[in-house]
Amino acid sequence: MKRNRGKQVKVIKKVLLILSVIILSPLLIPMVYAERRRKKWFLSTLLSPLPEEIRTGRLNALMNTHTDELQGGIVSALVEFNSNEHWVCLNIDWRDVEEVELQGNALADMHGLKEHFICSEPDEDASVWSMLVLYDLWLQARGYEVVLWDLDADQYTGFICRSDILDKLLNEGRKLGLDLVKLDHVNEQ
Repeated sequence: MKRNRGKQVKVIKKVLLILSVIILSPLLIPMVYAERRRKKWFLSTLLSPLPEEIRTGRLNALMNTHTDELQGGIVSALVEFNSNEHWVCLNIDWRDVEEVELQGNALADMHGLKEHFICSEPDEDASVWSMLVLYDLWLQARGYEVVLWDLDADQYTGFICRSDILDKLLNEGRKLGLDLVKLDHVNEQ
């Protein structure tokens, strides 16, 4: 009798497991689909300034990156693009004030901005952050803004984004587990 009862319990557990999978799968599939769609939109937006042949390959590779490795994978890819003269991110040591103008203009060129950010000789008290604020104000007048990765590192790493999609980009990035922040003009980051 106890044997039959034990078998019955095992059968009931298996049936409940199968029913759970059947019941929950219609809910999980749309969630997975929404996550992939969010990831593709974010990555496509971020990589949009790149030539098609470069963008497609890297987009596919990053789409297959696990969530816990996504931020590191994206940052590494963007920095690598910079070294190949496809400027899609800022990667500036916290002491290298002059790099804001150089990298900022390279980014502006990649995004099709014809004008250049020109800052007269920065004074000796200027910081990278204060120069980024000036650059961001210049960009905002042209419909773009600076977004930074919150990496707790000795450099400022970020990119520029069209102002009209900034909030969506930040929200979608956060949903993907990315540590993105809009450049703060008041508090040094």
